[in-house]
Amino acid sequence: MMDPRGWNLNALQQWLSSPVTQEDEFFDLKKELSTDDDGKRRLKKTFCGFANRSGGYIYFGIDKQKNIVGVNEDGEFGTRLAQVLTTHISPATVVWRLYHHISLQTDAKCVYVVKISQSPTKPHVYYNEHDRKEKFCIPYRERGYTGRIIDGAEVRRVFLDVDAFYPEYEFRILNILEQVKAKSVPGFTMTESVLVQGFKTYLLQGASPDSASILCALEAIEKKVAENGKSFSVILADGGVVDQSARTELEVLIDEYIRKYGNRTI
Repeated sequence: MMDPRGWNLNALQQWLSSPVTQEDEFFDLKKELSTDDDGKRRLKKTFCGFANRSGGYIYFGIDKQKNIVGVNEDGEFGTRLAQVLTTHISPATVVWRLYHHISLQTDAKCVYVVKISQSPTKPHVYYNEHDRKEKFCIPYRERGYTGRIIDGAEVRRVFLDVDAFYPEYEFRILNILEQVKAKSVPGFTMTESVLVQGFKTYLLQGASPDSASILCALEAIEKKVAENGKSFSVILADGGVVDQSARTELEVLIDEYIRKYGNRTI
């Protein structure tokens, strides 16, 4: 994924002039921030599509033919964009930010670059009961366009299959462990448990030299979560106070896992 941080107009022009620069699963070109309903619908799906995949960039002020047309420099651009994304997306936790601003040096115009992060709460769904074209879909960025997942087989292929999901999205496990650590009563939800067990299945295949050590660390956390979950529930039900030393042991295990494997690439 080409990172545009620090680009000036000349760097942008050089990148666009290359024949290999074509919209793909990592970036999208928008002539403007649309204000009509159809444009807003497409924009919401594009954001969901990137969040449901590996993240990406949207360049506002460049048309589909890679011509730099620019948009008006506007201190409220991020606010106006946020207002578009506040409805019809569930869960409404797509993470994005106004990443870069490239001045065109004429007519107070620029190109805004927005970065969308891969989401730990995927899949994100677009829904709108008043949308005559498409009331419900799971957008997915692939081969330069935002398509949609339409059946269970596709959901499994993209989000759940061991071969397709777990190697690419190990960070989901890290996110789950952070959430477990923050709960008053440690425990995994059903979805979290499915993902953790799926990741363990992947590790059992010996996917990398440190699969065994990761599996051991993860199982130690599971064991401590199970122990604490039962005891904490009983203590709180009786109106007692949880022994913080037990919580500390779990937090140490999770922190150590994240420290060792948080920046690892399978």
